[in-house]
Amino acid sequence: MKGVGFFNSIFFLVSFGFFCLAFSGCSTPQNDSDLVHLRQLKNQALSGDPESQYQLGIHYTTNGQWTWNSARGYGWFLEAAESGHVDAQYMVGMSQLLGRGTEQDESGALVWLIRAAEQGLLSG
Repeated sequence: MKGVGFFNSIFFLVSFGFFCLAFSGCSTPQNDSDLVHLRQLKNQALSGDPESQYQLGIHYTTNGQWTWNSARGYGWFLEAAESGHVDAQYMVGMSQLLGRGTEQDESGALVWLIRAAEQGLLSG
C-alpha cells in the first residue's frame, strides 16, 4: 500500500504538469543553424536515443508555431518513456491524463506517473 506522501507526490506531479502544458513555449527555428540542429536531433531520435526522442517530443508539443503537433510529440515521448526516460514517462502520463496527442486514459496516465515518481522524478 502506498503512503500519503507518495500520493501527495503524484498530486504535485499532476498539478505541475497542468502548469507546464498550459504555459509551455517553444521557439521556432530562426536560422539555418536551428534547422541543422533539429535535423540532427531527429536523426539521433530515429537511431533510438531516448534523450533526443524526449527533446523532439518537447519540440513538437510546445507552442511553437513552426511544427506544433501534439500527436507526433506524444509518439516521441512514448518512444523515450518505453526506454526508461523518466521525464518522458511523466509527459506520457500527463498527455494521457489530458488527452493531448492521444486518447484520454486516466488509468494509463496513472501508471506512467507512478513509474516516473518511482524513478525519483521529485527527488533531488
